[in-house]
Amino acid sequence: MKYYGNFLAVDKLNLGIPQGECFGLLGVNGAGKTTTFKMMTGDHPISSGSAYLMGYDVTTDIRQVIIPSLLHVLILWDTMLQPTLDK
Repeated sequence: MKYYGNFLAVDKLNLGIPQGECFGLLGVNGAGKTTTFKMMTGDHPISSGSAYLMGYDVTTDIRQVIIPSLLHVLILWDTMLQPTLDK
């Protein structure tokens, strides 16, 4: 769960993504998509509940999560852009 003051931005999210899966969150403006990603990357603290990435608790072991995740994103970004940059 994530609160901004009295505003509940993310409520009771239960999400499982298999390792290696590429995914995205879809929803209307204000649905909590960005807030969810910010909680999972440690940019915003979680108000209550727990969150795990690759088996690590994002509230206590965020450094174990972020470094490998960033490497995957950079590799994916490079793979996606390379054909465009070669033209």
